[in-house]
Amino acid sequence: MAVRGPTNRDRSTFDKFFREFPDYDVRYTKHARERMAEREISAAQIDRVLQSGSLTEVDRDIRSGQEKYRVEGYDVDEQRIVVVVPLGPGRRVTVVTAF
Repeated sequence: MAVRGPTNRDRSTFDKFFREFPDYDVRYTKHARERMAEREISAAQIDRVLQSGSLTEVDRDIRSGQEKYRVEGYDVDEQRIVVVVPLGPGRRVTVVTAF
């Protein structure tokens, strides 16, 4: 599946996840941690984008087949931040990358 713009179903799935799991568990891949350190992006900034950002793209992970969501938002200094996450299993959010 190619990268595509989010559908209403995608937005509904994404929004529903955060409504159902307001205390979601964030995990970070090694790649995400490296990019966050390199780009000086904090976990608090990631959380802010996930809570208030806009869903801009959806892709399917080649290995797992799971949908990955690209969320764009801004930190308190108006720096644009993009976060890519699959949702689940359960209440887990895994940050794949951030820039």
